[in-house]
Amino acid sequence: MKSHDVKVCIVTTLGKADHTKWLKKSHIAVDCVVGGGDIRSGMFSFIKKPNPRPMLLGLERLGCDSDAVLSVCTKVIDKEASEGAGIDIIVNPNPKDIIPLLSK
Repeated sequence: MKSHDVKVCIVTTLGKADHTKWLKKSHIAVDCVVGGGDIRSGMFSFIKKPNPRPMLLGLERLGCDSDAVLSVCTKVIDKEASEGAGIDIIVNPNPKDIIPLLSK
């Protein structure tokens, strides 16, 4: 993605320690991460997908509007959160298909 100048934000339900470990193993270069503990709704409660607020925070961190991004969804909660945030989606794509879609 980086070689095509595409910004990448991971929005995950994983907490910081877990998503940091996963990113190190996966070698995915990202511009930002929204983790499971990033949005609180109370002292001990977190807002997670399928609520669209994590996706909206990802847009804010990327500095993008919803019409300028594509959400790559692997789970139903990803799809629901993306749709709720007004983000176009692609579900379980073949990695080779992503770059042509992003260039449109």
